[in-house]
Amino acid sequence: MTLRHMKIFAAVCDCQSATAAAEKLGTAQPAVSLAVKELENHYGVQLFDRISHKLWITEEGKELLRFARRILSLFDAAEYDIKNRDSFGALRVGSSITSGTCLMPEYVKRFRAARPKTRVLVTVDNSAAIEKKILKNQLDFALIEGVVHSPQIVSRRFMKDSSGSP
Repeated sequence: MTLRHMKIFAAVCDCQSATAAAEKLGTAQPAVSLAVKELENHYGVQLFDRISHKLWITEEGKELLRFARRILSLFDAAEYDIKNRDSFGALRVGSSITSGTCLMPEYVKRFRAARPKTRVLVTVDNSAAIEKKILKNQLDFALIEGVVHSPQIVSRRFMKDSSGSP
């Protein structure tokens, strides 16, 4: 059975009506009824007692509903985590010694204020060591003084030294 079947089934349980579930899901009532019938055929059980145009969930239906809610909850969690992955995890930043001691603390503070769920891992070392870590994919980006020596690294000037040197 599909996730769609589970969503429809849970909506029918919540609304106690295929028509109301269809409205809630923005689909046609026959599609909702068909999905419930497919679930019943697949599992070989009756999920609802149909009495006076009202649906009453059976014991088998209650059991399936417990599983459906867990499945839907896990799916929602996966959707959220994957779609919002930039707000979790870690950002690996490298910095040469001067930038690391003078600039990095304030930059990290600002970043953490904007993205509190993302860990920031800072490596402070000499520029050559930072370049090596970038090339080995051990850092996501870095701030260094001076010129980048590897042609494989894309560099951009982010500020000018007050003494006038690059």
